[in-house]
This record gives sequence, structure tokens and C-alpha cells, in this order.
Amino acid sequence: MRCHSGSRDTVLIAEDDPIFRRILQSCLQSWNYRVHACENGLDAWHALQQEHAPQMAILDWMMPGMDGIDICRRIRSLQPDPYRYVLLLSAKDDKQDVVQGLEAGADDYLTKPFDVDELHARGPGWKTDSGIAE
Repeated sequence: MRCHSGSRDTVLIAEDDPIFRRILQSCLQSWNYRVHACENGLDAWHALQQEHAPQMAILDWMMPGMDGIDICRRIRSLQPDPYRYVLLLSAKDDKQDVVQGLEAGADDYLTKPFDVDELHARGPGWKTDSGIAE
């Protein structure tokens, strides 16, 4: 697993699978991010309602409590300011699933199992310090 340096901000991870959650957390921390990890959708939604909620979220599509696509729709319906970047993560790899995720408001979609370098390339502020994570 190769990880790169990045900016210092907080990313919310909502992932019920402990292995994927730990991989995401380890990589993001190695890129100098603080990580707020949640194991279900309800905890993630509550975390995103806080005053200083992370501006970036990686949401698993299928989770207990509330799924990632519902969280994404809620985020977009509230139109938070500043803008919140959402990457939807799922084992669903059918083109219709990708379209559904993007139509729900996800900025990007990544299928499991994911490649760490691809995750790094997709993050807005993970490549340089000039992304929205500043």
C-alpha cells in the first residue's frame, strides 16, 4: 500500500466493514488527514450535522441505519456551505449503480475493492494542498 503526503484536514469515513474502514483510515492518516470514522450511517449523519463537520466524506453505499446514498441526498438537499465533497464507495459496480450514486449528488464513485492509488487520485485535496481541503 503506497500512500502520499497531503493536506491537513478531517475526512469522515462511513464504512461498516472494519477492514475497509481501517484501510481507509490508515491511508488518509498517512496523507496527514484527521479521520472521523463511523461504522454506520446514522452515526455518520449525526457527525455531519455538527458545527465543525468534515468537508469531505467517504460513504459506503450499504450500511446499517442509513445508507450512503441517502446521506448523500440529504447533504445535497441541505446545500451546506462550504461545499461538502462526497465520494461514494460501494461493491456495486454496475453502470446503473454508478449513475444512481452520481445522480444522488456524489462527487465521485469508487468500487470495492479499491486501489489506494486510485483513491488518492480521486480525492480533491489529496493530490496537493490546493484542493477544497485547505
